[in-house]
Amino acid sequence: MGLYAKKGSQQRYFMYHNRLQHSSTIQVLLRRKQHKQIKITGKINQKVLGGEISLADKDSEKRTRTYVTDTLRELGWNIKKPQNGGNLLQEGECQKYDDRIKDSLKSASKTGKGEGLLDFLLVNNEKLLCAIIETKPDKADIEDAVKDGKHYASFLNSEFNIRILIAVAGNEENGIVVKNYFLIETKWEIITAHGQPLTQILSYEQLETVLKNNKPTLDIRIPPLEYLYKRADKINSILHKHKIEESARAKVIASIILAMYQGEFSLKESLVIDDINTRVKEGLKECKDPDKIYSMMALNKHDKSLAKAIPLIVYELKKVNISSLMKSGYDVLGTFYEVFLKYGGDNRQLGIVFTPRYITEFATNLIDLTPTDLVYDPTCGSAGFLVSAFNKFKELVNNRKADVKRMGDTQIFGNDTSPSVYPLGVVNMIFRDDGKNNIVFQDCFEFPENKQFTKVLMNPPFKTEKQDPPESDYINHALKCLCIGGRLISVVPISVLCDPDNKKWREELISEHTIEAVISLHPETFTAAGIITALITIKAHIPQNKQKIFFCKMSDDGYVLKKGVRLKVSDGQFAKVKTSFVSKTEEYEFSCYSELKTFQSVYEMEKKKLVVKGKEIIKEEKKKDKEDGLIYQFKAEDEGLDISPEAYLKSKKYPPAKLQKDIESMVKELVIFKIRHNQELKIESKNETK
Repeated sequence: MGLYAKKGSQQRYFMYHNRLQHSSTIQVLLRRKQHKQIKITGKINQKVLGGEISLADKDSEKRTRTYVTDTLRELGWNIKKPQNGGNLLQEGECQKYDDRIKDSLKSASKTGKGEGLLDFLLVNNEKLLCAIIETKPDKADIEDAVKDGKHYASFLNSEFNIRILIAVAGNEENGIVVKNYFLIETKWEIITAHGQPLTQILSYEQLETVLKNNKPTLDIRIPPLEYLYKRADKINSILHKHKIEESARAKVIASIILAMYQGEFSLKESLVIDDINTRVKEGLKECKDPDKIYSMMALNKHDKSLAKAIPLIVYELKKVNISSLMKSGYDVLGTFYEVFLKYGGDNRQLGIVFTPRYITEFATNLIDLTPTDLVYDPTCGSAGFLVSAFNKFKELVNNRKADVKRMGDTQIFGNDTSPSVYPLGVVNMIFRDDGKNNIVFQDCFEFPENKQFTKVLMNPPFKTEKQDPPESDYINHALKCLCIGGRLISVVPISVLCDPDNKKWREELISEHTIEAVISLHPETFTAAGIITALITIKAHIPQNKQKIFFCKMSDDGYVLKKGVRLKVSDGQFAKVKTSFVSKTEEYEFSCYSELKTFQSVYEMEKKKLVVKGKEIIKEEKKKDKEDGLIYQFKAEDEGLDISPEAYLKSKKYPPAKLQKDIESMVKELVIFKIRHNQELKIESKNETK
């Protein structure tokens, strides 16, 4: 505020809200503002006087309500009033929205005297009441919030049909608890997804689904990757701020998630780590060697900084309904680990990388699992391949519990030696109902090579140091573990397939086993590692001879790189690759079905021959296609036994007539461009010479 107009005058004017106004007008405006603030405070005080909340809880309840509105907005609800096109009514707005609400609540005070005061009502897009939200400032009072919601619903449902109740208790600092209920006749049932209670407020879509299906269960939809990466980034920031080492972060998250799966635990600084460790121990009891696993997963109870970080982490995990999401089959831990890898150098230096879910699923589909297969991953990491294989098993037996349990107990096996990653694999399989958990903390080269498995899915550690075992050693081990005719599919650096240094290994490979397919992956698949890769499938203990190989170059996997992570924009070429593999389809610059050039003695085309050391080397070959007039060029230099797809795929060359026509067209366009923009080009040329 600022003074005025004319000194000494009885008429006094002041600047108020950037306008020159008379003092009496300003007094009226200030009184209105004050009355509004008193009214808002009075609503909370009414609850205080009614014994519903204490004075000390006033600020805490405000924070809880702020959490509710912020979360509703984040979940896609419009938090404006319905009169303004929104979905949310807050406190006093409820009674004003519909006279029937006011009439229903006129004697609904929980003290039995006076009007009932709702925290929130949700309204659908048809402007019909659809849910009650009740809040409490302390998460320990969640059942009181549930009780209040049921209380108010009993009054409102004399006029309305409200069947959704959402109870929220606590705050971001000390922890939030959310419970969602659905009314079936006269009984409120908790809403679950994949057998786990939801830990987040229902989205509009979820609420509509529950009402439409008329049952309190959901098949939870996997959130967009951007949202999961955002949560993972936030958790990583919390861990960084609280000085948790990069190498320990994956273990911390695995332990917290496993503890959450076992049930609620105290978030008090003095109790939280002991409570988590107790629940982790309980969750591991059916695993092989549970004490050894627990010793790697147990959190340091003396780490006060970690104790302060845990409530914030739990808050973020509940936002994604972590338990339900883990039970859905999605590799959430792998996603978190992928984000942690961006910041921590230790695992990258060890050649450890996260295999994207779309690659593990594609590999599982390509290798054709059957219900009787014995599956092994010698370097399983966070168990991404084993998760995909187990999900496929469940699908094959229609989720029959007895079959699923048998498969988990006797058909899934893995090894890993990274203390920071191994717990992720264990927890991942526990959430798949694989309680026995045949993932062992062991060097795969110490594992018995007795040809017991029928399928191997793997991504061996990439060789980054001279002393590291080469990727080929891991493949050799896996092949020795396969029965005759067993199949292996593995991610490999492209160098393993074409470098002269690996020629001897490739020769030994085809002398003992059969390469079925080699598929180049998108160059950005393993951006963090900076390595271009391929998938190779091999049939064990059957020599190659002249068996043809499917070669394919997948240039489009449906993902694009954005801020260091790859996000899905389409389905890519996965289905096309699988179809081409099964049907042995050939397509220029995409796929072909060919013998290895070592075994090719005759090409059905004109060629020049050169014999070196008894081997036929084809320097250059050309053939004119009768159908489209294109000329295809092949290059074959089999001295190095190159088995990369690029060495076999047919590449298109322009026919001379078409090439001449296109060149003439380009020249014509260039001349027209220069005529149209001659003046601008002259000015630009002068500027460059100055």
